[in-house]
Amino acid sequence: MASNADAEALSFKMESAKQWQKNVEEEFKRVNELLKLVAEELQTQPFEDDTIMMGLKKTGEALAEAFETLNKNFMSAVAGLSDIMAEWSRTLTKILEAIADAARKIGHS
Repeated sequence: MASNADAEALSFKMESAKQWQKNVEEEFKRVNELLKLVAEELQTQPFEDDTIMMGLKKTGEALAEAFETLNKNFMSAVAGLSDIMAEWSRTLTKILEAIADAARKIGHS
């Protein structure tokens, strides 16, 4: 059976993972907002006769497409991570309940 220290370490790791997930999701939101602003700006500028601006537009479009793929894949991975963390939470609860039950039994002996 796991010790209380093991349960606390697992709990800490879960909280760290949840915080990391939240931070990365926020970063993805900020990047997405920035790409939307870039896309809006690209729509308002005349590019047809400017070779440099056409290159920038194509680069921006390629970056937006790559980010969309990255975002989609990350969100899929996070969904799996959320399931794992939920299972860890259930396991941690069971461990803590077992420790508390064992402590009660020892206290009554």
